[in-house]
Amino acid sequence: MSDVEESRIPKLVHLVWLGSEPGAQLRRTIERLRELHPDWEIRLWRDSDLDWLKNRKWFDSVPTWAGRCDIAGYEIILRYGGFYVDADFEFLRSLNEANLNHEGVVVVKERQDYFCNGFFGAPAGHLFIARLVDRVGASIDSRPQASPLDISGPAFFTDQLRQWSSEAEETWSEIDRDLIFPYSFDKLDQASGPLAPDVIAVRVWDQARKGASRESRVSRFRRRLRIRSRLRVKARAVRRVFDRLMWRPNSVYLGDGRGLVVGRQGRAIIVELSDTYVLSSLVARGWGDESFHRFLSNTLSGSDVYVDVGANIGQFVDTAAQSLSHYGRVFAYEPNPRVADTLALNVQMSRNSGARAEVIERRVAVSDSSVPVTLRVPTFHAGRGSMVSTSLSDVDVSKLDLHDVSCVTLDDELGHLSRIRLIKIDVEGNEPAVLAGATALVESGRVDLIDIESVRAHLGSSVVRLGVILDRWQDMGARFADIGSRGELLPIQQRGSVIVNSADRSHLIIDLRPIRTALQKL
Repeated sequence: MSDVEESRIPKLVHLVWLGSEPGAQLRRTIERLRELHPDWEIRLWRDSDLDWLKNRKWFDSVPTWAGRCDIAGYEIILRYGGFYVDADFEFLRSLNEANLNHEGVVVVKERQDYFCNGFFGAPAGHLFIARLVDRVGASIDSRPQASPLDISGPAFFTDQLRQWSSEAEETWSEIDRDLIFPYSFDKLDQASGPLAPDVIAVRVWDQARKGASRESRVSRFRRRLRIRSRLRVKARAVRRVFDRLMWRPNSVYLGDGRGLVVGRQGRAIIVELSDTYVLSSLVARGWGDESFHRFLSNTLSGSDVYVDVGANIGQFVDTAAQSLSHYGRVFAYEPNPRVADTLALNVQMSRNSGARAEVIERRVAVSDSSVPVTLRVPTFHAGRGSMVSTSLSDVDVSKLDLHDVSCVTLDDELGHLSRIRLIKIDVEGNEPAVLAGATALVESGRVDLIDIESVRAHLGSSVVRLGVILDRWQDMGARFADIGSRGELLPIQQRGSVIVNSADRSHLIIDLRPIRTALQKL
């Protein structure tokens, strides 16, 4: 056999089921795997098939089925090669459609920097898999009371993968996270879809489902109680009022036209001083947009996805990242080169201050096509950059910096996502084009909420296009709302075209969830 053949993953899928007899769900999974992979072999391993395990001592000693499956899965792949798949996955498409060369190690992330050990592949005898087999026993012995997630599962798998890659100077192939995990264990309601068209498999999250009802009752109880002292609540209220009314010079000039100020909740943020020092400082503290910061905190949680088109220096990116868990993601789009540099600095500071969500920064413009565009930026106000000339009609042409930037559509960029919780769009008049470039996402029911700025002067004649888009979505079931001072939604009972023509709105919320509900009934 050639070296190339030995390095390829054989067409084998291994599942392990221990203890009780396999249920109907697992039998359906195996049937579906065989249907999608007619030229592959699908093997189900039971307790009696595993007497040969090198780590049988630990296999017999660990108290959980999950820990035993970890031990067995590593040794099965080391001996036979192929893909190991946990039994709670349901397949929608073939693994052949993952567009991998199937050489070396193939893995998938559950979240940033956290790989799933319940879905991976490798050739027989691969050194990384041998490393797992050799080290899992010592890991279990070192912390016998720890969770299998840490000592034999994803945390152990991830640590060993990174150490092996560094020491062996080799890397791995990776299946896109959203092809295998279209939703996470904390968002079980998203199982009903719709899912992105390229999804290969879905984890059913059996353990999360079994505990879902009890956990949800507990969380609801905690939310109702809101165990906080009245003194603490009043102190926060007083501090918010003080922050609104007072400008405090607690700041540092960093040079190169940037300053460091204390923003919301005491977190530092870098601002562009070309927007004037006082104004930048107040914006960083949430002045004028405190209601939207509260809306973000109220709306985003756990593994939600937040998209910020026109992220600017990242004041909303920070609030979103602080509101989400390790499994959450923020996509931040900012084409202005200088402002994007400031955004990157603020994202790093947000991480350093405890933000757990993954932030993906994209230095591109967003519109309805991928044709490069010219971004116009006033020299005296970096935050007003726009692709639309009408939105800057009040600015002398000689005071505009021109930047040629790449352009994308949200349908192309985020079409692999099965659910987006919120898209915020603030692009100085180009909002209609951004919405048009997200049509497939919206009309497939995969977006919950969109927030746009509706400024008549910035939109110019494109206000007509915006009205047409909003009316179409309203006819499909969408609703509109404003944001109250506490971040709550205030319904607007008007046609979309009337709303954008009648008055400027700093935040117009488009609630698209009824579109998904209608699609699910079809």
